[in-house]
Order: sequence, then C-alpha cells, then structure tokens
Amino acid sequence: AAALEYIWEHRLACQQHWPQLRLSRAALKKYLDAELTQKNELHGPRSRVVLTLQAERVCHRLLWAVGDAFPPAQLLFSVELALQAQWPHCHIRCSDDLVRPPNIFSFVLLILTLLFAWSFWGLWHTAMAV
Repeated sequence: AAALEYIWEHRLACQQHWPQLRLSRAALKKYLDAELTQKNELHGPRSRVVLTLQAERVCHRLLWAVGDAFPPAQLLFSVELALQAQWPHCHIRCSDDLVRPPNIFSFVLLILTLLFAWSFWGLWHTAMAV
C-alpha cells in the first residue's frame, strides 16, 4: 500500500516520461499486486520478509520514472515509515543511506577516503614543488 501511495502521489513524474499514460489507482493496484512477490524467511536468527518488485515491469518502470525526479532513497524511507506505522512492534528497514545515522563502517570509510584524498593532495603538492 505504501508503494502504491508513493507512485500515485508522484504520477505526474511518470506522465512526464510517458505523456500518453492514463493510469487509474485501481489499475496501479492490480499491477502492483501482480508484480510484487513476497518471500518469508522466518526461520533462523535473522527472520525477515523480503518484498521484491519484478524488474522491467510496469511498476518498476513507474518507480524508475519517479526516481528520475526524486531520490530513490525517499521512496524507501517513505515505505519504511508506512510499514513501521502499520507494524510498530517490528523492526522495519528498507534503506540504508545518508538519511540513517552513521554506523562504524560508514565512519571508517569516510576517514579512509579523506586520508586517501589527503595523500594524493600531498603527492600532487610535492610534485608541483619540484
């Protein structure tokens, strides 16, 4: 339902890609129901439900068009909030990007990137001085 609402809210972005597109909310729901698969992985320590949207189908292309106008992380975050509101007792995670608080891995990656850039700057500065 959250993905349906997101596509419906941003249908103008889809119509910019395909001006002839005439999409109703009922048709969009029908496509989404047909193209979204659910896989239960409820056994083991990391139990989860994986929702997958079939590639190169109607909803995937519509989301691609919306993604050209808005950051894709915005969709994932919006869906995550809607699912979290629906199931407050569950831990919901749809995206992992700059919207999220940094973890140790992203912090170490940032430090290594800065050190790498600083070393290249030092090399370049030394080469220009010679």
